[in-house]
Amino acid sequence: MNKLHLSKPLRYLPLALGLSFPALILADDQQQLDPLVVTAQRISQPLSQSLAATTVITRADIDRLQPSSLADLLQGQAGVEMARNSGNLSPTSIFMRGTNSNHTLILVDGQKINDPTAGGASLQFIPVSQIERIEIVRGPQSSAWGADALGGVINIITRKEHDRPYAGHLRESLGRYNTYALDGDLRLGDEATRLNLGLHLERSDGFNAQTADTSGEKDGYRHYNINLGLEQDLGNQHQLGFQVMHSRGESEYDGCFNTTTFASSHDCLQEFELTTVQGRWQAALSRNWDMSLTASRTEELREDFFEGDANGEINTRRDAIQLEHRFNYEDYSASLGIDTSQEKLLEAGNFDKDQRDAYGIYAQGNFQLVESFNLSLGARYDDDEFFGSHTTGNAGIAWQFTPDYQIGTSVSTGYRAPNLQELYGPASWGANPDLKPEESLNYEAWVAYNNQEGTRVKASFFQNTIDNLIVWSGGTNENLNEARIRGLELEAQKHLENWRLGLAFTLQDPENRETGDQLTRRAKHHGKLDVDYFGENWSLGGSLQGQGERPDVSEDLPGYAVVNLRGHYAFNEHWRINGKIDNVLDKDYELVSGYNTAGFYPEVSLRFDF
Repeated sequence: MNKLHLSKPLRYLPLALGLSFPALILADDQQQLDPLVVTAQRISQPLSQSLAATTVITRADIDRLQPSSLADLLQGQAGVEMARNSGNLSPTSIFMRGTNSNHTLILVDGQKINDPTAGGASLQFIPVSQIERIEIVRGPQSSAWGADALGGVINIITRKEHDRPYAGHLRESLGRYNTYALDGDLRLGDEATRLNLGLHLERSDGFNAQTADTSGEKDGYRHYNINLGLEQDLGNQHQLGFQVMHSRGESEYDGCFNTTTFASSHDCLQEFELTTVQGRWQAALSRNWDMSLTASRTEELREDFFEGDANGEINTRRDAIQLEHRFNYEDYSASLGIDTSQEKLLEAGNFDKDQRDAYGIYAQGNFQLVESFNLSLGARYDDDEFFGSHTTGNAGIAWQFTPDYQIGTSVSTGYRAPNLQELYGPASWGANPDLKPEESLNYEAWVAYNNQEGTRVKASFFQNTIDNLIVWSGGTNENLNEARIRGLELEAQKHLENWRLGLAFTLQDPENRETGDQLTRRAKHHGKLDVDYFGENWSLGGSLQGQGERPDVSEDLPGYAVVNLRGHYAFNEHWRINGKIDNVLDKDYELVSGYNTAGFYPEVSLRFDF
């Protein structure tokens, strides 16, 4: 197969990599300990006051960890497991608290990007260089966000922060497998007008994707991304905003089948495009009352090629409109809203129906009952063209019994409407128009410790039961199974002078209640340990992460642990060099049976900030 090539004249630009000085990172630690979050109840509130299990990954965290992909960044977070068919641009699945890969709702700037056909989201098409922060909310969140949130929600917020009239960066990196990346961003504006522009280019020769391929060929990729945003204050507390993100590229892979002859090959290629467009009007109607109206479109195109010939394509579009009101008072905050969406298959082959409409109405509230008790309540009514109405809810209460300690408990429900592929796709894909929605019921209890010296610890106990689980049976999709996932999550952070420590560990029992078997590709324990030390103008750090044994389709995958090292040196406030080595011990392991993962991977980067 012809290898992928990226024009290299930019390689001769000055290499650049720079972040803020470590001293600035440490000075900002206190603010990062209790950031504002909005995803759990669509209400802006400090992380310490959110009654949902929430993790925040900041831009400083991304720069410190130096992940090569979004999957690398998410893997090992509390409650999060990933599966990937080989390299960075290969199909990626996420398992939140042991639920299925299509049970996690993925948002970009609050905009749903889950694929209407298969239900999952193409996380591999979103470069980490364009991400400002990520909010991970675990447990069913359908009462706020509707369908597809049985396991949780991941809200990816793109870069748009402004603190100066102009700022930006340029970064260039080189890594093993002839991997090359160039990214940058530019932020311009004043109090009235703000412009953001981000670019990302990446290519790699890759490595052999499938263990069954003995030819020794490599499966490379190339990826282009642009992120553009504009905000304009109109006066009288009104604001207009526009945001567009566009990714495109191509990725080689192994194990494709010809859709006509059903012959198999390792000479496979996928070309892709993912575009999100969003326009928003925001208005402060009073000191305590804000309103926003958002219109968005998400479109994804994937074209496959078998030994150079066209082998089918899927092109989907989702249009959505959201109207939301937020109220913030001293003792309570609330959000009320309505949203509507239309999903459409523009090109996907033999589907009996290629379009669906849905709308939802929701109300969420967080109340300070007395000085030490918080109460959260929420409900949502959804109406789906194919299934009619569905109601979900959540309720939680927390007691701050000392300034540093909190205990709480909550209950929430979720649901997932079967996707168009499961309902009306080709018969050979097991389509079944009689499928019912999957439903979940989650109980949770937690104890948390959070002090002003930089220590944060939270232990959460949960049980999520999923009914009408859709499984493949006898050549078709059926509502046959019930799953129950019980578990314990532990998150801890410690900031001690120049040291920063982080721990995430999940112990769970993801069980198919019909058979008693452990759910596929989900381990009974997984976690990650981060340790970083910041000097005056340098840092050194490392991570240990892994999973226990877990079943796959044809065999069990053994447990594994990998060690990653990282560091930086800042020459001055503008220039900085970063380096990392992933999988230092060159561990041979698989995330999907029969597919290779990257071995010993060194990378060096240089960045210029202005």
